[in-house]
Amino acid sequence: MKFFGSKRHEHAGEGQHLERKPSPDTDGRITFRACFMGLVASMGGMIFGYSSGQVSGYFMMKDYGERFGVPNGDGTYNFSAARQGTITGLLSIGCLFGSLVAGNLCDSIGRRKTISISALWTCVGTIIEVASQHAWYQHAIGRLVTGLGVGALSVAVPMYQSESAPAIIRGLIVSCYQLFVTLGIWCAEMVNWGTNHYDGSASWRIPNALNFLWALLLGVGILLLPESPRFAYRKGKVEEARKTIANLAGLDINSPSVNRQIDDIREKLEEEQALPETRLVEIFTGPRMAYRTILGITLQAGQQLTGINFFFVSKLNGITSQQLTNNHSTSEPLSSPLLASRTATSLSSFSAQLTALAHSAVSMLSRSAVAESP
Repeated sequence: MKFFGSKRHEHAGEGQHLERKPSPDTDGRITFRACFMGLVASMGGMIFGYSSGQVSGYFMMKDYGERFGVPNGDGTYNFSAARQGTITGLLSIGCLFGSLVAGNLCDSIGRRKTISISALWTCVGTIIEVASQHAWYQHAIGRLVTGLGVGALSVAVPMYQSESAPAIIRGLIVSCYQLFVTLGIWCAEMVNWGTNHYDGSASWRIPNALNFLWALLLGVGILLLPESPRFAYRKGKVEEARKTIANLAGLDINSPSVNRQIDDIREKLEEEQALPETRLVEIFTGPRMAYRTILGITLQAGQQLTGINFFFVSKLNGITSQQLTNNHSTSEPLSSPLLASRTATSLSSFSAQLTALAHSAVSMLSRSAVAESP
């Protein structure tokens, strides 16, 4: 795989003493432009969370059940496990394929345009969902189309944020994506709660259509922001990359910090171009790559194995069967944005490893309390 700094380490053993460059991390300041860029791009997380969290409330709405459910014979409707699972799960299937193509798309047309196209593609999926009348599979297909855009956003947004944000607040801005994911889930819960008593299809069409608004805001808003410095430099737009770095960090365009960052981008791109073509198997065979790959997979899989999606996606049916109150059912989506916001600020003060361990311990205790509850 392509590792930054591999050439320097290769020659270090030949007696060449490498001079460490001053770190630009302490240069610059927190600017409104950088914060605005981070917040606009984080709308991609809002779309992800909102799309994932909204569907659980639909299954409890009368009109949605009458249109897409299975009649029980006594005037009521329910959803079979297969139908509910298909409607719910096709979003994730779409996310899978969307995330696979997003990387190449980012490298070909840019991070910013990829985000815009993906967001607007999500609008197409939302239109298919809202336009559904009585065919449940149309709504499911709409969620599949939505998932393609959401999956691409999950790749393009953090990439854009990490390449554009000044080092002084890079961790905070990138973690805002996860904050907005949980915020989107919470917003979906609150909107469903507010429209649940509506008569007719407005009960589910209104919350469904709001996803169109979030995606439209991102699709248009991201075009008002500059392209990431790394991609701009890669396309030969050196002055544009320099200007973006300076504006976002509140620095002069010819400052030493901007020059160092431009030099760093140039060196890394030159190293990548000098390296031979890589194969997929090298994510395990490269130097320490097996450890890094397994670590990344384990962290992501562990996040899902906590069972958090039960509360976010399937919890309403489970809560109804357990005769729990509405206050209890909204406590999880309410607490998640608060915890995510605390995580974002913690990354500025503590290491990512310590933060992850602390929040894993909190998650373990909270899940244990749920398991022991009557």
